[in-house]
Amino acid sequence: MHRNSAKDADTKHYEGHPIDQSREGKALKPNRFGIIFVPLGSCLGHLSRNDALAREIKRRVPDTETVFVAGGLTYEAAKKWRLNVFEVPEDASQNLLNQWFKTAGKESEGASSRIFFSLFLSFCFNGLLRWVKLRSLVRSFKPDVIVADGEYPVLVFCRIQKIPCVFMTNDLMPAVPTALGDKWVKRIQPSLDRVIAHFLRWGKIIIIPDYPGTTRVPAGLNVTFTGPILKIRAEAVPDREAVRKKMKLEPDERMILVTGSGTGAEPELIHKAIAAFKKARDAEPKAKMIVKYWPSLSDQEASMYRDIPDLKLVRFVPDLFEYMVACDLIVTHSGHTTLMEAALAGVPIITTPYAGQMEQEANARRMEAVGGAVVIRSDELTAGSLASSIISLLRDEKKCLEMASINKRFVEAQGASKAAELVLELLRG
Repeated sequence: MHRNSAKDADTKHYEGHPIDQSREGKALKPNRFGIIFVPLGSCLGHLSRNDALAREIKRRVPDTETVFVAGGLTYEAAKKWRLNVFEVPEDASQNLLNQWFKTAGKESEGASSRIFFSLFLSFCFNGLLRWVKLRSLVRSFKPDVIVADGEYPVLVFCRIQKIPCVFMTNDLMPAVPTALGDKWVKRIQPSLDRVIAHFLRWGKIIIIPDYPGTTRVPAGLNVTFTGPILKIRAEAVPDREAVRKKMKLEPDERMILVTGSGTGAEPELIHKAIAAFKKARDAEPKAKMIVKYWPSLSDQEASMYRDIPDLKLVRFVPDLFEYMVACDLIVTHSGHTTLMEAALAGVPIITTPYAGQMEQEANARRMEAVGGAVVIRSDELTAGSLASSIISLLRDEKKCLEMASINKRFVEAQGASKAAELVLELLRG
């Protein structure tokens, strides 16, 4: 499967090891594959699990070449993670989606509908721009397969370009947000389901990085539930006491970790968590808080909190999972990958699903149902309610231990291994 060099592509967009060094004029080994990963828009959780899958494939077949397609903050994160990344226009529809969730329920049904359809048009326009850039990459890189994570238009792209597509998502059949109003939900949902079900049949493999029963599956569609796809294997979770010692945390210190949204949304979570910490610290003097504020806050916005005692602000953390292992409690949004990583770390969770975001609410309620998380919807979140939950958990050591134990048992971190095997089986024919 000979693939040309990427000389004709916009190689300034590549980081790490430029792919044009490894293709032209070389006879490829039988197991030397080229894979393009297209994670969903501006979502760092999707980028993370694609990175996990790419690592596992390379662990099995070291000569595999991978390129990640990203724009905006996802592109910036991919560079920080030293991934081989090709830049495409930022998916502006994600910003509109975040804005729509903020106004949903506060606007009239007609106004919400107009915002929704503006979002749809933006999604189509941005998709076209990204499509053109992706086509230029495909022409130069000539991939053996494209892995699309939540990017439904890529199924169409691969169908037209005659490239095998592995489609991956934990929310296979997205629900139309109820904030649109019952009338529009009833009109749109059946049509949306039919269109998505049709497109999904163009995928060579459909991977659900979760457990059976967590998402709707169209009748007759062959899917594989692999379990969560994470960078860390269960057997490789570091020792908590060793990590805390490395971070110079005293045994009696109670560390609270706060992580913002991987989409850049929900800055209110960061602001309210810091306000809650001020209240909680009066009740629990040994409490400390570490806040990973980017991309939810800018550096300038974060700087106003620099002088608060026992509060540490970090923009980028190379290994966030170590912080999860070391902390006594995590306060986070309800993204799928973040919740699964927190559960694997064996830490009690306070999670704040974005009101109206159906997937996040489902993720949060599932963790709440098994006893691993306390849920506070974003529209119900206040500094007072969050401080109360933090204090309650920090004072109830037995409950914290139970939640940590539940979360550890909840996640079987073999998803990357199972997914990699499926992709390699497809590549090997």
